[in-house]
Amino acid sequence: GSVATCTSDGLAVGTGEDFAFTGVVGVGANSTIVATGAISAATPGDAIEVNNDTSTSLTVDPGSDVMIGLSRSPGGTVLVGEDVLFTVTPSYSGEEPSDLSFTFDVPPGLEVVETPTPAGWSCSVTGAVGAQTVTCTRPDGGGAGTGVDVPLGTIEIETVAIAEGDQTASVTISSTTPDDPNLGNNTASVTVPVEAPEVDLDVRKRGPNPNVA
Repeated sequence: GSVATCTSDGLAVGTGEDFAFTGVVGVGANSTIVATGAISAATPGDAIEVNNDTSTSLTVDPGSDVMIGLSRSPGGTVLVGEDVLFTVTPSYSGEEPSDLSFTFDVPPGLEVVETPTPAGWSCSVTGAVGAQTVTCTRPDGGGAGTGVDVPLGTIEIETVAIAEGDQTASVTISSTTPDDPNLGNNTASVTVPVEAPEVDLDVRKRGPNPNVA
């Protein structure tokens, strides 16, 4: 568990103050979480201290918050013909998920160099160049069990830039069981600006020195 400490400059007579705390559940289903709180005052003294402590409990329902991250290298603008490496980082919090799957939508200005072969995942590339999709699956979390921000490996997807323009790649992850309580972190995207290479031609002329009459 963790401890949060809050301070206040003071309260007027008959008033109160609310504090909201948000946490990630990292225990299994049917577990009981107990939260406790206590208050104290420096001045003036508290004549009734029996009401300075409180607690509440909740029972954990089955759930696994799967999430995914996406980054690329190099950063900045790339030129047509240059390589772009995407790194996919899936993870989860809660119970170990099953039947995991993510799809990586390749933007039309990029082409997959080869099918990725990451440990623990089975990947395939479908679609014609300009409309490719990388799909990767795995049966479970590899026996990692219940936890918080449990990594599910790193998947690298090698591509090459084939057309100009802003190329936006996106990736989405899902699982079958247990239920995912937060679908807002199941998708990630990154944009790659691609430009055409420039060639600077320089023409020079040389003659005999000194000049011949």
